[in-house]
Amino acid sequence: MSGGSAASWSTSGDELTVSQANNSSAAVYLTTLPIEDVTVTFDMEVTSNTDDDYFGFVVAYDEGEEPDAHWILFDWLQSTQSNGTCTSTVGLAMSQVTGDVDVHDLWCHTGAVSEVARSSTYSSTGWTDNTAYTVELTYTSTSIEVSIDGVVEFSETGLFPTGWLGFYTNSQDSVVHTLTDPIGDRYCLTGSRTATRPCCGVWTPMTSTATATASRTGTRSPPTGPTPRTATRTPTACWMATR
Repeated sequence: MSGGSAASWSTSGDELTVSQANNSSAAVYLTTLPIEDVTVTFDMEVTSNTDDDYFGFVVAYDEGEEPDAHWILFDWLQSTQSNGTCTSTVGLAMSQVTGDVDVHDLWCHTGAVSEVARSSTYSSTGWTDNTAYTVELTYTSTSIEVSIDGVVEFSETGLFPTGWLGFYTNSQDSVVHTLTDPIGDRYCLTGSRTATRPCCGVWTPMTSTATATASRTGTRSPPTGPTPRTATRTPTACWMATR
């Protein structure tokens, strides 16, 4: 995603925490944790008091798939503000993103970004500086439920894309996400939809288009997604998790 300075992502030594330091353009850190028929819990926080923009998380984002993109965005704005072309409303929203998206769409929730719902508690309330929020995400291709600190904020049904969990920032520095459950054994894949992302350690782009398989015992298939393509990015680590 373009429109400003680049995001600066880093991971902790145990690969459970992902941090983003810069006041950057809209950006996604894509994990290798598949989100389909699973419940995931993580903490998210802005660890500064210097800005008041967007942060959150995504499901099924895949860099380079426009104009066929279809992914789900949960973004939280600390204060209402105008960028000259629209006024963005304070609060937490769930949106579907389809097709080519630009920074204007993401900031204004227009064009390719269509709001599905607003949070039950934080519909018009911004996030608080230096405060960790515990998010529990239960996600299937037909239903989504999101709780924050034990309170259900979204409960939606429909047809939703499945894929990998990602973390989101838009003009916001000091963003931190930490996986809390499930952790332990691996519940990520030996590769991405194109088998281009090894499950753990440094991710090195490859050219294989073999079907990815789960790196655990059982018969569950990898999540479905858009047409396979070769990865064009080089993340530095993946999340360790178990189901």
